[in-house]
Amino acid sequence: MGKITIKELGEYRPGSFNSLNLNRLKEFVTVPYYIDWYKSKESNKIFPIFSQEISDLNPTSFRIPGVISRNPFFDHSRIKYFAAYKNGTPAGRIMAFIDSNYNREHDGNFGWFGLFESIEDNEVADRLIARALDD
Repeated sequence: MGKITIKELGEYRPGSFNSLNLNRLKEFVTVPYYIDWYKSKESNKIFPIFSQEISDLNPTSFRIPGVISRNPFFDHSRIKYFAAYKNGTPAGRIMAFIDSNYNREHDGNFGWFGLFESIEDNEVADRLIARALDD
């Protein structure tokens, strides 16, 4: 039980649209730190280096030489980032993307989602996946 909200953190379309910024990327990257299971003895989660994950997920022109770069995957990929909140606390995340190079090569119209993580709550998980599929 509790209030669940899904927040779109931003979208990037190569050469035409960008609503992402470093603060929104940080918000997306920090979500797993709020998932209690990752802190348990059963979990062997090793969190990535924060600046490396920001670089891997960064479609923007923002750079700090030697610290934060831009991932060239975004030259040909449209992407959206989402975060779930339960009672105002981060509870999950997901990204949805379309890789135009893949679609061109395979003569298709495919989309994917990834970096899906959620607290142990079916409603949070279901709403995150539904939002990624809707967009």
